[in-house]
Amino acid sequence: MLIFAHAGSTTHNAVARDISIVNVNVSGFGVALAKSTGLTFPDLYNNTPFSPLEQGYGLRQVYRWGFYGYCGYINPASGEGVCTAEGNGSFAFPLDILHVIGAEIPPADQTVAELTIEEAPGKIKDSNYDVNTSKAGFVFVFFGTVATFLTFLAGLIRHNATFTIAFVLSIISTLTLLIGASIYTALIGQMQPINSYEVYSTSIGITVTYGVALWLIWASFAADLVAIFPYFLSWYTYRSRYAFARRRYER
Repeated sequence: MLIFAHAGSTTHNAVARDISIVNVNVSGFGVALAKSTGLTFPDLYNNTPFSPLEQGYGLRQVYRWGFYGYCGYINPASGEGVCTAEGNGSFAFPLDILHVIGAEIPPADQTVAELTIEEAPGKIKDSNYDVNTSKAGFVFVFFGTVATFLTFLAGLIRHNATFTIAFVLSIISTLTLLIGASIYTALIGQMQPINSYEVYSTSIGITVTYGVALWLIWASFAADLVAIFPYFLSWYTYRSRYAFARRRYER
């Protein structure tokens, strides 16, 4: 599960494109701008699937963030889009939705679009907070992933020392995954007030939702939590046997 979570939104292939930490649908934003200003925005959206991101070529319909980049889709169902991680992935990629939307909007439309978003509630417009918080969440998830992998390896070797290591690591992985998943869940939840925000009685047309990768992290936390007892039992059993054998030897 953790492998799939980390692979999410690194490419627009059939598997990775449906796995993300957060999804941002901006398909209705153009309608909201038109109704609130009485103007038309013919170039607001990009219709070229593989044009570079953040170059002011226009918004994609849907954006999906992963741990190492994000993807912008004209048609997410068919995978028509492009991902930053395909050319230049970034470790602990920041969740900065406001920056991406601003960089995607054509220069002629940026002022009115950014002013509209700035009026919306929630943390989606607080770039510094979003970047720092998402990076903190990634650090915990990453160390939790490493600890889970090491726990699995240590548990394969039937020895008191390795079972001790596996038991300790299982606790560490459980705690770090819990903290990481909680940080991401809280952060995305703080962005979601924009979902119900209206501009002149019209929805702003930007929707933020939890992604599949986040649920995979929570499921991994649950699996690690359940695994603590078997690792404890193995550690305790082998420790008792080792102590008994040592006492017999000393006699």
